[in-house]
Amino acid sequence: GVGPYINMIHVQGATSTNPDSKFNTSNALPVWQYKSDGGVWMDYGAAERDKINAAYSTNPTDKAFHLETDRHTLIIDFEQNVQVNHSTQKRNTIRRQHVLWQHQRDGTDITWEDYAIGIQVLIEAAHQEQDFSKKIFEAKIGSKTFAIDTLGMTQVDLGHKDASPSKIRRQTQDTVSVATSEGYGGLDPLATAGAQIPDTATSLAPQDGAIDYTASWTPVDGTTKDGKPGFVAAGPKTTRPDLGNPPRDDYIFDNGSLGVGYYHQTTNDAQYILLKRVSQKRARLEDDRGTIMCVSILCLCGLPLCLGATKGISQEIAALDALATAIRVRVKSAGPSAPIALPSNVTSRLYKENRVDVIGQAYDAKRWNALFMGAAACGAVGAGHQMSGVNRGGGTTSYGNTGGYYYGYGMHHGGGGGDGGGGGDGGGGGGGC
Repeated sequence: GVGPYINMIHVQGATSTNPDSKFNTSNALPVWQYKSDGGVWMDYGAAERDKINAAYSTNPTDKAFHLETDRHTLIIDFEQNVQVNHSTQKRNTIRRQHVLWQHQRDGTDITWEDYAIGIQVLIEAAHQEQDFSKKIFEAKIGSKTFAIDTLGMTQVDLGHKDASPSKIRRQTQDTVSVATSEGYGGLDPLATAGAQIPDTATSLAPQDGAIDYTASWTPVDGTTKDGKPGFVAAGPKTTRPDLGNPPRDDYIFDNGSLGVGYYHQTTNDAQYILLKRVSQKRARLEDDRGTIMCVSILCLCGLPLCLGATKGISQEIAALDALATAIRVRVKSAGPSAPIALPSNVTSRLYKENRVDVIGQAYDAKRWNALFMGAAACGAVGAGHQMSGVNRGGGTTSYGNTGGYYYGYGMHHGGGGGDGGGGGDGGGGGGGC
């Protein structure tokens, strides 16, 4: 399956055709954001967004709209595009964007269709969910039922048994005069991914032996302190493995805000990709656990063995949940090397005897590297790489769905692509980029 779903949602109406793939603001959702101290654009919560939208619709030049949040009173100045903390007088730039959710038409990147506005509201809500199990849901659109995955950025027609996932995307466009060349080009995939850090959290600063990161996040269109680019675009499709996209040190290969390519580990996009892979791995473990329990019911004699296996899977899921929490908290910090605070129960699961930085060696080095380095060889048939970056596996795998649904993801199985690329155990994906 494609993962767990939240409640079935019935929506009447279909998508709107956008044959030229243009950004149509009449079909888009207005979203308000503020710039954090780390220079990252952050979405307001749904409740705050609705209040700001209502106030803006009434008076777009209001200089003193008071916004009450759970923790602060903010003064919103629409004319100067700033928010001011009433207590501390701290100022942050704000902006109004339009967000447009689209899906592929006919399985190509040439033509995209806008979702109907009602569907976009649901997708955006799932996208902003902090519980990543709710980022995948079923929606009935017209006469068809789709599984929409806002982590993997795909949709699947559940009415067809062998249907391949098609891509979805989240487009943004500024509607105020705020520069979009900064940071992430107006798209921060993890803008809402961090939960509030509880008061009982344990402070965790980088420890000895941790990776040396820059003081602040690296913009995807910028460079690291060592002069490395934040993003390197994927190479063209090829049938030669050596001309694919082999693993690069300190980079993760996947689809992000600038498209398919290598994202440096000090970018926010890298954290989003990590969270997506953690979610995908978790969903597969849940499927495995369910299968084992079904087998144990059918064969009671094997119940003790099955219970032992499910216990191990449950421990793995708990570790992944802890890692997801760490990633969410990390991305809300000022930068990759900034001290962060984690709930004590998460800290104890992530850090045993040797405490190291969250992004450095969290969760077990071998499995962490598997998540981080991911696949390579975009479009290179049979050019999947082992996660160690040493052994290559050729051929196809059972996970080689068209378009690379599991592309770039390999903990135990190779990714896949439309060209039949893939790897052996732990191999990376090829094709379908």
